[in-house]
Amino acid sequence: QLTPPKPALVSPPTAEPGDLFLAEQRWNETKVEIPRRTGTFARARGLEPAVAHHLVDMAIAAVDANLTVLDEAVYAAAEDEATARCQR
Repeated sequence: QLTPPKPALVSPPTAEPGDLFLAEQRWNETKVEIPRRTGTFARARGLEPAVAHHLVDMAIAAVDANLTVLDEAVYAAAEDEATARCQR
């Protein structure tokens, strides 16, 4: 069974509702995890390797089209501010 990763997402104050931001390191990890998890999914269901590869391409493109990758320092600052707001 595939379990979803726990994303490290924050929204800087300038973000529009629905904007997704991901730290660069997390995006790099995501690009490794999508093929790994999709491969597991495809093997468990007997899908052809070409189909699995196509799913990986579509998944990465979908994620890439719907988030903004932030530099680690920028992301950390936004994350610190979000954490401080939550503690109020």
